[in-house]
Amino acid sequence: MLRYMGPVEMAAVGQNWDEQGKRGIQLLFDAEQEAAKIVEEAKQNRVTLLRTAKDEAEKEAREYRERLEAEYQSEVAKYSGSDSEHFSDLDKKREALLAKMQKDVAAHEAEVIDLLLQYAFKIE
Repeated sequence: MLRYMGPVEMAAVGQNWDEQGKRGIQLLFDAEQEAAKIVEEAKQNRVTLLRTAKDEAEKEAREYRERLEAEYQSEVAKYSGSDSEHFSDLDKKREALLAKMQKDVAAHEAEVIDLLLQYAFKIE
């Protein structure tokens, strides 16, 4: 059932609506500020997580490179030895080859000279 409201009652209802509207707007404004705050915190957390992930990835890559370099140096040291060992080995091999060549030259010297003389004085 509807009843008639006078101007005073209408003003009171209008004020009530006005206050409810203000409260509603304030609630929306507060919710918007809270949402903006949450979004900003999420952005900061994302940046922090990205930096942390980047730092961890760089650290892991550095450790991997260091481990590979250590393995490489270990292999090089295992197979290379010292330079003096290599040079002494090469000197021994060189001396052995020279001795064999001198022995071969001495053994076949007379034959080679005879062949050279035959070809030099051969008349055709």
